[in-house]
Amino acid sequence: MKIALVALSYRPIHSKALGGIEAFTFKLASEFHNRGHQVTLFGNADSKIPGKVVGITNGQKLMREGWPLADRLFVRKYVTFQLMAMLEALRREDEFDIIHSNLAEWHYAFLLSDLSKKIVVTTHGTYTPKPDMEYILSKYKGPHMVNISQFLIDSVFPKYNPRSLIYNGVNLDEYEYCEKKDDYYLWLGRISPVKATKEALEAAHKADVKLKVVGEADYQDYFDDEVKPLFDKKREFLGPKFGREKIELIRKAKGLIFTTNWPE
Repeated sequence: MKIALVALSYRPIHSKALGGIEAFTFKLASEFHNRGHQVTLFGNADSKIPGKVVGITNGQKLMREGWPLADRLFVRKYVTFQLMAMLEALRREDEFDIIHSNLAEWHYAFLLSDLSKKIVVTTHGTYTPKPDMEYILSKYKGPHMVNISQFLIDSVFPKYNPRSLIYNGVNLDEYEYCEKKDDYYLWLGRISPVKATKEALEAAHKADVKLKVVGEADYQDYFDDEVKPLFDKKREFLGPKFGREKIELIRKAKGLIFTTNWPE
């Protein structure tokens, strides 16, 4: 099959991609390729997948130093590039059997669904207020929806069909078991209020345990004002880690601290 993947545009999609959606999109593209399908990705021009890349952005990161993701100018640019990726795939729909949207903004696929019957959308979460979401669902039949959690079905999309539930996969062959652990706990993720990095550090202080924090500071003000002051000799910031180095940190940790301010 010929498959178009519409991807997040503010970061490139590749084997060392930061972020859950970015990593998911790369693994999906790779597995499609392994199964003999032809993949074309619409997104960041610096993306590297086993297939073609149609660059929607020039590859330059949309954020400037010190800009929070919530900055209005960033949001306007981000929304524009995401729509451009979706519209470019639809403009070339005759070249594809399926157009698979992996945007965080799942509703774009619904708003544009009348333009094509080839759209499939994976809902990686929802950032849309519930009244707005219900209004969109009432107005548009929309594409086939793939949910990544039962929570999304039960609380967000309980009445919507057609839909599927497919959990995000993990290649266990990449994570060999390590019986002998080092003396630290690990927090891994995007450093932001919704991921509750600050709360993880506060818990580590109260428990008086070592904590390594791995990730990228997307919200610079949040990092500088609320997270950075909590680092000391026992609580350290390692920045983003990739590939084997990241896996080794996970393997040797006494435990993985999962804090979130999202309903899970």
